[in-house]
Amino acid sequence: LVLRTHGAPHLRIQPSDVLVGGTFPINASIVAGSSSNFVGGATQVRGATISGGGAPEGDSDPAPEVVGEGPNRVSDHYGTVGGGINNLAGNGSGGSGDAVFATVGGGSGNIAGGRYSVVGGGIGNYATGVGGMVAGGTSNGASGDNSIAVGGSLNCAGGTHSWAAGSRAKARPGS
Repeated sequence: LVLRTHGAPHLRIQPSDVLVGGTFPINASIVAGSSSNFVGGATQVRGATISGGGAPEGDSDPAPEVVGEGPNRVSDHYGTVGGGINNLAGNGSGGSGDAVFATVGGGSGNIAGGRYSVVGGGIGNYATGVGGMVAGGTSNGASGDNSIAVGGSLNCAGGTHSWAAGSRAKARPGS
């Protein structure tokens, strides 16, 4: 099902290719916002949600406070992007089951690339460890499993169960 506004597809409901009893899709993915937002990769992604935001590559947003352009994407099963611009839930590796349940709340240029990972918002943050979390801020990373970078800027929680906050804090820096 595709709903269009001024001819552009701004809301899509994509059924799963996994069928219940061989009859109907087990669930669907919801893709809203920019017509360039997408769910999928080399294999079909199921149960994903993009609530809005995004922009086509090369688009110039007239608002000067908007940094970075690009669509929002979900590359792994049951991932979510709430909004913002140029965000990725999943690791984009081509497989759709290795970074399941990844979530980006919003912001710009954020990646929740680990299983069960979360990036709340901000700009240029990444959570690649299993269960890793970045609350927000700028250029923070949670690359260790079950690690958290609270906010601020340029922090790295790279060790398992590590925590970093403030500015340039490093807890067993990851790659």
